[in-house]
Amino acid sequence: MSGMNKADLQAVLRRAAWQLERRSAELNDLDARTGDGDMGSTLASISKALCDEIEDLPEELGECFGGVVRVIGATSGSSLSAVAMTGFHRMAAETKGRTTVPWPALGGLLQLAVKSMQERSGADLGDKSVIDGLMSVAEAVSEETDPTIMAALADAAVTRSLDTFRDRPSRIGRARLAPRQGIGQDDPGMVALKRVIEAIRRSDDGPSADSVMRAKAGSTSP
Repeated sequence: MSGMNKADLQAVLRRAAWQLERRSAELNDLDARTGDGDMGSTLASISKALCDEIEDLPEELGECFGGVVRVIGATSGSSLSAVAMTGFHRMAAETKGRTTVPWPALGGLLQLAVKSMQERSGADLGDKSVIDGLMSVAEAVSEETDPTIMAALADAAVTRSLDTFRDRPSRIGRARLAPRQGIGQDDPGMVALKRVIEAIRRSDDGPSADSVMRAKAGSTSP
């Protein structure tokens, strides 16, 4: 198979959901330093609801992403959820009628989703939010053909974003009201992204399922 299909997407969603539930307390603590302190709980609730739907996703990727949108909308009314829904909705529109997306096209697909999320949230690149981490990942994996290498590139990209923005003020969401409080703190959205990518890379952690970042030849990431 030369690209991502339903089984690959299911594996990513399953592993991401498992990780976000597991990291709920960590993300709540990070969010409490500059926000409402409920990011971890919100993501855990969405993850639990998503787990009930993952196995029944249809073959068409557009409908798969649309299913994720419906789960988020039925589970949470937070601003974070609304932004995430916008990204998944864009991916649903871009993959309508398709059962496979070539690996090299995933970076471009993610960039389109990020741009839609920017429009919905009003966040600019450089505001210190998950938008920065996602765009860094999208650019890093663009045109890559090997999913294992994509995972490594994504992990390195979000790590760079965390390092770059750690000592910068926060300029979006509740944190913008006291931006200097964010100096020296990691953005919780970027940390959540980092944790998800870490879980996707590992073949010996989390639920027993094939990962999208497993090489098609049968090798696994370290």
